[in-house]
Amino acid sequence: MSREKFIKLASTLYAIILVDPETGVEYVASPGGGAILPLYNADGSLKINEEYRPK
Repeated sequence: MSREKFIKLASTLYAIILVDPETGVEYVASPGGGAILPLYNADGSLKINEEYRPK
């Protein structure tokens, strides 16, 4: 069974916001490929999307 590693949440000319459905962690990626980086909250913790957070 194949599944996508990331789900696209939003996209602009300069960035793509992704979420890992296994962990709920959100990432930002460049549209042209290359870098993918996790997003952080103001306190330095990883940004977790509660809708995708494991139960």
